[in-house]
Amino acid sequence: MHVLSSRLITCAFVLVSGCALSEIKAQNQQTQARIDTKTEQLAREQSIQQDLIDAQRELLQQREENQQRLSDLDARLDGLLRDNARIAAQTKAQEKEKAAIEAQLRKYRAENAALSRDTSVSAAAKEARIEELKKQIDAYLKSIRPL
Repeated sequence: MHVLSSRLITCAFVLVSGCALSEIKAQNQQTQARIDTKTEQLAREQSIQQDLIDAQRELLQQREENQQRLSDLDARLDGLLRDNARIAAQTKAQEKEKAAIEAQLRKYRAENAALSRDTSVSAAAKEARIEELKKQIDAYLKSIRPL
């Protein structure tokens, strides 16, 4: 009877151990599944983060290009103001016209400066406004050249 009882205990122990091992294996599989899910999430998040970094770099580059365009436009306006100041007015009408040209050039320069400081405008909108301002200046210069 002692041998039978010992065998029953051994069988019970093996059975319990087998169940415990099965439970541990199931827990390990669940843990591995969670790890795999988290690894996939991490990979997606890293991809999103890289996309955001790339977009940020692109926006910074656009901003630098816009600032350069604004600086070029400002330098062009400075040159026009200097040229206008050098022109000698011989009549009151010419003096009045010269003052009007200077006022308009200063207005364009102020718009350019405001656009340069404006951070609420998207890069694309700023670029479009720069081009529009250039066209306005060119059209204005063409309108005054015959005079």
